[in-house]
Amino acid sequence: MLKLPKMINGKTYYQVLGVLSTAEDLVIKAAYQSLALKYHPDKWLDNSAIAHKRMIEINAAYETLRDVTKRKKYDEELKR
Repeated sequence: MLKLPKMINGKTYYQVLGVLSTAEDLVIKAAYQSLALKYHPDKWLDNSAIAHKRMIEINAAYETLRDVTKRKKYDEELKR
């Protein structure tokens, strides 16, 4: 069985993307795109290390929540 991490730096994947756990796929995608534009290392001029770390978190959250099967397993893990 696939074991997914429940949190990233104390936040659920939903919190990382800033969406509710009941969010539809389009909302999750829009949140991802918005955050990816904001924190992309080429756009974030202050500190590229922070931007890189944030993008890793954003990508991990989106990778799980965009896939129906992974999201279902993740939600089950959160309930435990």
